Amino acid sequence: MQLPGRVLIGFIEGGNVYLFKNPNFNNVEHEHYHVVVNHDPQNEDTIILVNATSQIEKRKMWVSKNKLPKETLIEVGHTECPFLSKDTVFDCNNKTLFTKDDLVDLTDSMALQYIEKVPYDLLKKIRAGLIASPMIEGYIKEMLKD
Repeated sequence: MQLPGRVLIGFIEGGNVYLFKNPNFNNVEHEHYHVVVNHDPQNEDTIILVNATSQIEKRKMWVSKNKLPKETLIEVGHTECPFLSKDTVFDCNNKTLFTKDDLVDLTDSMALQYIEKVPYDLLKKIRAGLIASPMIEGYIKEMLKD
């Protein structure tokens, strides 16, 4: 059963994983897993999400070509998270910002689905990767510091 968006957002926490077609991506045909990385999304206006991709080599080449820190790519084996069917990478050089209302609209249109939470150690690595990235704005990094 799909919960209404306002109900689902009432339970939003750092580490929650949502599956949806991100309207901010060039290719919106495929759904991607997105992880909420905020420490306290209930009390923050902006929800920060990082998406997962199975195109590991493509992301590694992009990071190398752009001379970005290797720790901005967080590789996860498919056995480390039950929802993953393939080895995956979280590219911490890219984030998506949504308001809670944006997420409510996606949920109510049946376009967003809650999956589960990532392990806390993985969430910490993703936050550290965002902080290490020169592509991420300073105010985002401040939001993610412990």
